Order: sequence, then C-alpha cells, then structure tokens
Amino acid sequence: MIENAAKLPEMKPVLVEHKELKLIGIPCIGLNDMGGKYRHAKEALLSSAKHLPHIVNPQIHYGLWPHGPSQSHPDTHVYILCMEVESYDGIPEWFLRLTVPAHRC
Repeated sequence: MIENAAKLPEMKPVLVEHKELKLIGIPCIGLNDMGGKYRHAKEALLSSAKHLPHIVNPQIHYGLWPHGPSQSHPDTHVYILCMEVESYDGIPEWFLRLTVPAHRC
C-alpha cells in the first residue's frame, strides 16, 4: 500500500471535452539521436514562434506520434513537436500542419 494513500483525496474519473486543435510542428525522424533531433526542433520552434502569427501559447508544446507502418522501423519512426495556433494564415509552408478534431476522453 502507498504510504500516503490515506492523505490523498478520492479521485474519480471524468470525461473532458477537448476543442479542435490546430497545430504546427517540426518532425523528428529516426530514433538515432532522437534527443538531439528533439532539441533542434524545440530550438527552431521556439525561435520561430516569436515571429509567427496566431501562436496560442509558445510555452505549451504538444508531441504527436503518427500511426502507421513507418513507426515500427527505427529509421523512419517519427515524433512531431508542435505548438497550437489559432489559424494557419501566415504560417510558413515548411511547418507541418495538423488538426486534431474535437473529442472527449
């Protein structure tokens, strides 16, 4: 038993409504040196964010792993570091644009 379990409030699961998210991102491809790729993507995203319109909050980042056969191979595994935007207007074409539909979880 967890030592402090008696002190924790009883937690009940709740459904949370999430609005649609518009994200822009930079992919990190391949598991070799993923930490370095992530750091470069983060630096690029943070340095670009101050010049981009419609960034919701540059301090909040999202990480996405696409589903697909490429994810099972170390050379083609993809992680996408993202930020939320209100609109894709004025966002350079080289950013990935991903829309996560509204959902409940």
